Amino acid sequence: MDTRRFPHLLLCLLCMCLLLVSCSFTSVPTATSVTPSRAAGSAMLGVDAQHTHDNPHEHILTYANVSHLVPDWSSFATGGSIFSSPVVAGGVVFIGSLDGRLYAFDETGCDSPPCAPLWTSPQTGDAIYSSPAVAAGVVYAGSLDHKLYAFHLHGITP
Repeated sequence: MDTRRFPHLLLCLLCMCLLLVSCSFTSVPTATSVTPSRAAGSAMLGVDAQHTHDNPHEHILTYANVSHLVPDWSSFATGGSIFSSPVVAGGVVFIGSLDGRLYAFDETGCDSPPCAPLWTSPQTGDAIYSSPAVAAGVVYAGSLDHKLYAFHLHGITP
């Protein structure tokens, strides 16, 4: 290799690096310059096109107001812990329990909590961890006994 060309190659390489670096500093549109494509009230991740998560119509819990929360009602203790999320359909709240039963409560609660269930399913073969699903007047709940159970909204087995 001819050592006399080395400084020229080094200079060429340095110029190419500077060119690449200067190209990377060109202006790119920011989120603030983007115009929202949908109305603020539409269902969109992050509420708007900028994904700000700012919803002026929402009432947000803060440190200032969370201490003022009081429960509307509560249920009596089921025979096991509750891991499933409640499902509401037809004015009834459904919840599965680790005691293997599905519980149905009036969504408006009762006059003096703890509220008794409207109905309780017969015991399934094992715990109900999953959240129930409701379709066409039937409540479905999966159990750890590897079975799917179906109950009428009003507690009668379909």
